[in-house]
Amino acid sequence: MLSVPSPSQSPTSGRSVAAPLTSGEAIAGIACNDDYFAISAVAGATLTADLAFTAANGDLDMRLYDPAGTQVGISDGVGDTEQIVYPVAQSGTHYVHVYGYDGAQNTYSLTVSLTGSTAPVSYPAVIRPTGGSLSWYLRESNTATPGTITSFAYGAPSDVPVFGDWDGDGTATAGLVRVTGGSLTWYLRNSNSSGPPDLVFTWGAATDRPLVGDWDGDGTDSIGLLRDNWWLLRNSNSAGPVDLDFFWGIATDVPLVGDWDGNGTDTPGWLRCLGASCTPGHGNWWILRNANSDGPPSLDFFWGRTYEENAWAVGDWDGDGDDNPGILRGEWWLLRAANSDGPTTSDFFFGLPTDTFRVWAK
Repeated sequence: MLSVPSPSQSPTSGRSVAAPLTSGEAIAGIACNDDYFAISAVAGATLTADLAFTAANGDLDMRLYDPAGTQVGISDGVGDTEQIVYPVAQSGTHYVHVYGYDGAQNTYSLTVSLTGSTAPVSYPAVIRPTGGSLSWYLRESNTATPGTITSFAYGAPSDVPVFGDWDGDGTATAGLVRVTGGSLTWYLRNSNSSGPPDLVFTWGAATDRPLVGDWDGDGTDSIGLLRDNWWLLRNSNSAGPVDLDFFWGIATDVPLVGDWDGNGTDTPGWLRCLGASCTPGHGNWWILRNANSDGPPSLDFFWGRTYEENAWAVGDWDGDGDDNPGILRGEWWLLRAANSDGPTTSDFFFGLPTDTFRVWAK
């Protein structure tokens, strides 16, 4: 458990050291020291926080904060339990604050549950040059049954296709990154269809690698850049200064972005190749970190075959809130719903070997 030292601790400082929780996880026997807990929730879900303790040993209370740090719930009764029930209005990381009334100390148990909605599920997408434009094909299934396939034209063959939830509505939609002179111009669209971009701005150098992720856990994806192993992240989709930057990894590795621990924030990863047969841009050693900073990996594992994979994918294949690995052998997608070595969870064929492979979500 992580905690902060004083009941007067500000919500902002408390959130920065919050201990991650998953839905339904019960924590028991905790000694209260003004504690903060973080849980990722999507809009439309109902978040229920249940706190139990013996009031005769010290009265405890509880508050709930949304991703912006606004207090959205409080339970401050005088009995042995406290409960907050909150209809989630904004996707992202929410924070439960357990504290003692008038400095009281006590042990307690806490359970936070989410019902009524799941995290967006990630699905395969392929993008293909067709004449003078890009054709997008979005699959809505992670099984051998294709399900609904959405197709539309957007962009030019030389553009770099990206996906992101640009408006925080729970659906990742199309974007383009185009080299214009010595810079990168971003063309972001809030629906998966043909039409003009909803956002256009210039950010980054022509030699940068574009990144997309929810770097601050506010439920909206925003832009990033990679220069060798220098990560430059911005928390809004506009031109402007970098909000966060750090050096991490080796420039010859394959960069990854995902919410590896399900806390609502995307963080970096690398795919690295070991052995004499390695070639740049390939690997089967997944090295993942749960913070947007330099430091040791939070977890790592070997999965896949270095010499057979031609592309890699990251997504929440089962809608449980955390991102997991995927690999491609030609147009054969192999997905695993856990961040560990082991068998594939599902596999299927989609696209052509010459397509650009991406992941979208809804």
